[in-house]
Amino acid sequence: MGPRGNHMTGQIRRDSGDTRGRPSMVPDRFNGDVPWKDYKAHFEICSAINHWSDAEKASYLAASLKGEAQHVIGDIVEMGGVLTYQALTDKLNRRYGPGGPSRSNCCATES
Repeated sequence: MGPRGNHMTGQIRRDSGDTRGRPSMVPDRFNGDVPWKDYKAHFEICSAINHWSDAEKASYLAASLKGEAQHVIGDIVEMGGVLTYQALTDKLNRRYGPGGPSRSNCCATES
């Protein structure tokens, strides 16, 4: 038997209409165990699929952080900053990007 009419194997379902509040592709959580550049690429793909604005990207990125990576939120707020996507990615780049402290000593070098 041949494939059926609308059967979409291996593709992400994209509903028509308003999908706000229910992303079709949810990003994984980030705690610093995987390289930041790899996670950021994954997050950007999810963002493109879901058509997120910068404000939505900031919210989803902040919500996806856990463990030690979650401290960047407090660091930004404590310094009087606004949780923008740019502020979050800049802070995560400094902490987990090339030249930043390694996962094993990130907390020992930042107090």
